[in-house]
Amino acid sequence: MAKNRRLAQHVPPRTAWPTLTPLEPMSGDFGVLHPPSDSVCLAQEDTFLHLYTEALQHGIFHPKSWEQWASQCRIPTRPWLENSPPVSAKMLLPLELLSNICEDYIPHIGLFIDELLWAETYRGDLRVLGGAIASTLPLMKHGHTPLYKIANQHPRLRPLLHQSLTAHYRTPTMLWRKSGSTAIPMLPLGKQYHPNKVDNIDDIASDFFIAKVIYIDNQQYTGTLAHLVLAVDNGLALQSFLQNRLQIAWYRYRRHNSKICYEDILRERSDILYRSAFEIKS
Repeated sequence: MAKNRRLAQHVPPRTAWPTLTPLEPMSGDFGVLHPPSDSVCLAQEDTFLHLYTEALQHGIFHPKSWEQWASQCRIPTRPWLENSPPVSAKMLLPLELLSNICEDYIPHIGLFIDELLWAETYRGDLRVLGGAIASTLPLMKHGHTPLYKIANQHPRLRPLLHQSLTAHYRTPTMLWRKSGSTAIPMLPLGKQYHPNKVDNIDDIASDFFIAKVIYIDNQQYTGTLAHLVLAVDNGLALQSFLQNRLQIAWYRYRRHNSKICYEDILRERSDILYRSAFEIKS
């Protein structure tokens, strides 16, 4: 991703979890807020902090109050969607490989994965999936992901593997609803990411699931496959929760960067989707 589309994560190298006291529960350093550099937004920062604290710590979301704040900060209330084409992978990378890559670059990932993704619920059965998801998150210095680090190492990886690693990172994570042989996004998403068919849809136990739907294109196979799948049984409730939660994330990150799109949040803060599936159960 181009540098001008980076979210303002401010995530330092990890030696513990969290390294600072976060405002957002169970999000570690992702929850640590920094003031915007834009003078217009900075003048409204007290209002933002009040609304943000009210929403994330007390569950109170007032759309009109947020819209008034956004208008004063010149932030669009409707998130922008990407128009760039999706990156296709040459192969679907196994969960075990992605998880191992994450552990290579973040050996202590196991210390905080249950907080980050499963809302402090110990899920030994999701250990490999959690490591694979974390490989796509900007948990390293300079906001890099483990997949970015290995894709740009020297000597360079084979082109087929390099492209596949890039596709696994660049594909946004989404809450999906099954619809025949395909899946429908339940949150805003650019049309280019809407699949005509998901070839492994029947392997998913629930009608609702969180996943990346990755385009695969090689000599033996062309199609789309759901990957990093977490089946959920409360899809409609989760959709309602995430609509507000991701709208707040949109407001937060637009304070720092006026060029981001909604998909940037879906790929760089996919922890919100997975963790929320467990938070609304509690």
